[in-house]
Amino acid sequence: MVRVCYSCLVDLPIEAAWKMIGNFGDLSWINPQVKVTIEKGKSDLMPLRIIQLGEKIVKENLLGVKDESDHKFLKYNFEKGFEFFNVDNYIGSMNLYKITQSNQTLFLWEVNFDLRQGEEKVQEEVVNFVSSIVKNISEVKNK
Repeated sequence: MVRVCYSCLVDLPIEAAWKMIGNFGDLSWINPQVKVTIEKGKSDLMPLRIIQLGEKIVKENLLGVKDESDHKFLKYNFEKGFEFFNVDNYIGSMNLYKITQSNQTLFLWEVNFDLRQGEEKVQEEVVNFVSSIVKNISEVKNK
């Protein structure tokens, strides 16, 4: 099992940061051109997010949500056969933690997955992808 974890401080209060990333059906904070549709998932409570990235279609199941005043998160996995990366057992979580003194938010993105035989280079692709998104988030300012 491979674990990739990145974090950054976001110059937003936790509620504003959650408004940006907490909507499972909106990825405009990553790229405004990403097309997302939401369908009924395996259970009535957890939807399936379908992401169109050019010719590629990725499907993600929402596994859990926490929306408390000082900690919020989304947890998701890839639908088998519609993975973004050539990995197995991918589970991602995006966590927000309130920093009371500075009114900022700690953003922590963690992904866990198993590499497929002969696909060791994919680990670097995952690291580069996650780090680029976290870098973009760290540059968001409270307007």
